[in-house]
Amino acid sequence: MEGMIEVNCDVCGSEDSIELLALLGSAYHECKQCGLIYAKWIADNYEDINDQAFAAEIEDYAAKVDIKKKRYQKKLVPDPSQAPYTFIYTEKCAHTMRPCGSSAR
Repeated sequence: MEGMIEVNCDVCGSEDSIELLALLGSAYHECKQCGLIYAKWIADNYEDINDQAFAAEIEDYAAKVDIKKKRYQKKLVPDPSQAPYTFIYTEKCAHTMRPCGSSAR
């Protein structure tokens, strides 16, 4: 197959397998030695494909972290007992709209 490479069992390295299912130009085989089910044919540039997918996931994750960081920075207030460098996180309770843990009514 063009653009594809044939692989052996990832667990035991055996070439001896049974085809279970052929699908979209690939085939899923069961290793006769250890029973692993694996794709017999994979893209010859699978490392590039994995790198691109990983890079995209990292970018998405970094964007989510940045959004959360900005959201929580808005909730940071100076801690008067540790001024001027320490900040504390305050979360307002839904029912009192005061900082959680506050006993003032």
